[in-house]
Amino acid sequence: DLPALGVAELVISLLTLLAFLFAYSVFLTLVIFAIRKRYSAVKVHYFLTETIHKFSFKIFAYMITLLVLAWVLGWAWLSLGLPLPWLAGLWLLITLALMFVPQAIVIDEQDLTGSIQKALEFSLRHKRAFAETFLIGLALTLILVLLEFVVDYYFFVGRYAALLLSLVFVVPYFEGLKAIHYMHKFELVRRAYGHHRLKHHKRA
Repeated sequence: DLPALGVAELVISLLTLLAFLFAYSVFLTLVIFAIRKRYSAVKVHYFLTETIHKFSFKIFAYMITLLVLAWVLGWAWLSLGLPLPWLAGLWLLITLALMFVPQAIVIDEQDLTGSIQKALEFSLRHKRAFAETFLIGLALTLILVLLEFVVDYYFFVGRYAALLLSLVFVVPYFEGLKAIHYMHKFELVRRAYGHHRLKHHKRA
């Protein structure tokens, strides 16, 4: 309810939100790059000095676009008086369709429009990886909700515990998992990974 906020409160809230989103964008870029570096030859110094800001700003622009879209869609939905569960279902479909966009930005090194196209193509062509990623993300989300409920019941700090676990473990793990799946669309990476798994299995 933006009209209910004072000017100072509104400005501070927006600046805080933007600062958080930018820090999150940089963090996301580094997580995805770490996976990319593991599976392909990348000049680390060049990336850290020349391109990290480019990818971070692209992901930041993507996050802002997604945030504005969510706000406009929610405002229009409430104005029309439509059922909120339908809105949740629609937003779930949108976020699922865009699930691999951050990975496409860092790995394919394209602009935002091209990255969205690449992410959609990956989801349609690699349905097994898409389904596995979605199910793991869903399971992690349910675990966080359960943890928040249990901790809140006994100690009343469930939301903080869930947030901490999300930032320290869930987000890095989930984004890293998405990057691994996305890298496997490349034939050389699939072959190298399959060969590595076969050698590891023989040693075991």
